[in-house]
Amino acid sequence: MNAIIAMQNFRVVKSISAICCVLGALALLLPAQTPFEARLLDILRAKGVCTEAEVNALRAEAAAAAAARGDGETLAAQVESLTAQLQEAAPVTGYKAGGGFHFSTADSKARMMVGGRVQVRFTSSSPEVGADRYNFSTPRVRLWLEGHMFSPEWRYRIQPELAGPQVTITGAGTSAANFASLLDAWIEWKPSGAFSLRFGQWEVHYSRQQLIGYANQEFVDRWSNLGTFARGYQTGIGAAGGFGGEKGEMVRWSASALNGTGANVANADETIMGLARVSIDPLGPVGNLEGDFAGGDLRIQAGLNAWTMGNAGTDNTNCVGADLTLLWQGLYFTAEAHRRDNPTGSLLQRGFFAQAGYFFVPGVADVGLRYGNLEDYNSGGPVRVTESVATLGWYPARHDLKLQLDGGLVRSWAASGAVSDEFRLRFQVQMAF
Repeated sequence: MNAIIAMQNFRVVKSISAICCVLGALALLLPAQTPFEARLLDILRAKGVCTEAEVNALRAEAAAAAAARGDGETLAAQVESLTAQLQEAAPVTGYKAGGGFHFSTADSKARMMVGGRVQVRFTSSSPEVGADRYNFSTPRVRLWLEGHMFSPEWRYRIQPELAGPQVTITGAGTSAANFASLLDAWIEWKPSGAFSLRFGQWEVHYSRQQLIGYANQEFVDRWSNLGTFARGYQTGIGAAGGFGGEKGEMVRWSASALNGTGANVANADETIMGLARVSIDPLGPVGNLEGDFAGGDLRIQAGLNAWTMGNAGTDNTNCVGADLTLLWQGLYFTAEAHRRDNPTGSLLQRGFFAQAGYFFVPGVADVGLRYGNLEDYNSGGPVRVTESVATLGWYPARHDLKLQLDGGLVRSWAASGAVSDEFRLRFQVQMAF
């Protein structure tokens, strides 16, 4: 019944549009603008009811009538005026799954896309010492708005985080927490694929897994110790580009000057973080997502990253890292290694992880394994942490709609030599809109 009603409504709307266009044609055949014609032009301008095909038919109809009457110049001018007004007034709208709703002017000088993602998670933790814990959470609830203004060269993106930190129960009350924060907020000038200049705040280009983002992971989340090396969201200025290949995707590079203090935190001194990344895709483009959904021929990406916080002060450190990724016939493999030290060259932390996933149902279901190792030479916490995790994923709509289950062992070594184990199981549902 709803389908029948919808079809009837569609026919009614189409009929109204056709009637309006016919009336427009009749109005254009008038030798001068009457109050009726002026009113009709206002309605057509405001509603944009005529399609491009209808406008072309209207032009041909008016031209034929004008030729028969001998006043073609006057009528042609009216047709061109009305056509320009209709095209200017009619926006282009649409929706793409995972890519959000988009709105664009007819001349493409302005475009806006709106979307978001939600993650819902259950975590079961069984530490060797202490009680088991079961927890439901929404680790990430994000909306985003992006597009361009004035011309496609001037791009922007705004993304707030609505989930915020979890509130911890403390006896009779709860701890304070801020539930909204700003993540992406940048303006970019991109005159070509070979060069762009960005101003604002974004997740910086260090580590392929961080660059991919939380939303496109093959496991429930990234390697748990990646944050020791990757600097997350920062504010500053950066340049990026690419060259080689059909679309300039073979070699990609980026370089940034940043506060180095995290998201929405001002710089307290004169120290600025310098950061750079370069990657090469010699056998074809490797997208910023985990998993070989396409199941095609071999593709490889190799990347190098580095950042520095200067050479003075106790808080200033340097970090270097490398990553390697391979995709082939449904198999996805990626590995990263990182080293962080202070200005004197003393080692602070080093670590690596490697993971592999395989789509046993092409593009729909996969399994995977990950092993990570962190060695800490700097703090009084664990001197070593390893992570051994297996995953099972179902992707009805790739990363835009997915259900993931992973579980494994996190083992920690204290400075005293004591070892503690924690078994962890996580189940997560993610939807993009």
